[in-house]
Amino acid sequence: MSVIIKIELHGNTSSTSNSFSDPTLVNSGGVNYNPLESREVKTPTTMMNKAKVAAISAATMAGRQAINYATSNVGKWTGNSHNQTIVNNIGQMVGFGALAYANPIVAGVTAAMTIGTTVADNFYEQSWDRARSTKAYQRAGYSSYEELKGEKK
Repeated sequence: MSVIIKIELHGNTSSTSNSFSDPTLVNSGGVNYNPLESREVKTPTTMMNKAKVAAISAATMAGRQAINYATSNVGKWTGNSHNQTIVNNIGQMVGFGALAYANPIVAGVTAAMTIGTTVADNFYEQSWDRARSTKAYQRAGYSSYEELKGEKK
């Protein structure tokens, strides 16, 4: 298949201006069209397809918001932050699964970065928890947790 593009200039060609007022192209079928105008053909089918796409987009957005609301409030509704952590981890695993389906390399890199940052955050939190606990033992008159339990004298 070959495409022939023919550019026709209309208007005053003796002008020194380089602007074109009506660029008209002719395709190989001999049909003239202006590339600056919309070439979209509005038929009942295309309008119905656009309506379906808009409805699906709205339904998807509403569904995501409902799922996000429900999953982000599990801890508040149950009073159990551990349940919230489990729900968050399940959601994260589903996301990794979808990403792995779409692009396994990106999923692996993302999982590695997430695991690395989680480990670093947990280490940081545990070190501060230990420091706070040590200070609390000392305020209570103990030098360590073992002394508090009675294992160390």
